[in-house]
Amino acid sequence: MRINIDNFKKYSFEILTVLSEEFPKAQEIDFDEIYEAQEYEQEEYDEKVALHLGAISFLMQEEYIYNAPKGSSSFSLTSKGLALFDMDVKSSLEHLVK
Repeated sequence: MRINIDNFKKYSFEILTVLSEEFPKAQEIDFDEIYEAQEYEQEEYDEKVALHLGAISFLMQEEYIYNAPKGSSSFSLTSKGLALFDMDVKSSLEHLVK
């Protein structure tokens, strides 16, 4: 059996892009914030929201993003998430203090 991760990649890309735009400021990444202008039938909407939430859960579990403050709908990238954009926080900060 082959697993199709196209939906995961699509939703993860959107989430990571939103969070990278104003890093380190925490951003709202709920589905309606990202896809505000689009209209869907209820069943299609529910499926897309479930895929979006699944991507958020996976990205959190793998420590690419974190919930800040915990329990809100605001998230930010972790240093591991920034590494996806070829950014090394540790090197950048060390360079500043040396």
